[in-house]
Amino acid sequence: MPRVRIRLAIGDLRIEYAGSLAFHDRVIAPLLTSLGAAEGTGPARPPAGEAQGEVPGLEPGETIPAPARLWTPAAPERFAQFTAQVGARAETVDQRIMAFAFYVWNYEKRERWNIAEVVAFFRTLHQDPPDELDERLAVLTSSKRFLEHDGDGAWKLSTKGVNYVKNRLLAGDV
Repeated sequence: MPRVRIRLAIGDLRIEYAGSLAFHDRVIAPLLTSLGAAEGTGPARPPAGEAQGEVPGLEPGETIPAPARLWTPAAPERFAQFTAQVGARAETVDQRIMAFAFYVWNYEKRERWNIAEVVAFFRTLHQDPPDELDERLAVLTSSKRFLEHDGDGAWKLSTKGVNYVKNRLLAGDV
């Protein structure tokens, strides 16, 4: 199961979380959003009475990146066209993951993406992300070879994966 670790100080409030990505997305991220912590990055603010350098794991003046914003398509109209093209052909979780990887590769011109972006993709489609997402990525990577693990929690679409999406999910629409 994918894991995440964050440390954040907002005024007198400190939040440190290390655990499952699913719990983070379900509980921690909405909490941070409600606190206004999802807006860019900002300086780490230690609780009152502590010096900046005393925040665990931070150097004086170091900033803490805010939680990553959920993935949103760079061009929403193009994304709507793409999802209409794929339509019902992406019936399974694996096929939806492949559609996401292709969209990011072909339309956003990015080769690498991470599991949090896949989760956000499912949410963009108003679907619950699968509980077994890490296992699905492993199958698509090692067994089917549609994806390649690109280190540091990142994946990318393989040539075989590109051909699969073009021939099976887009079926001549590209």
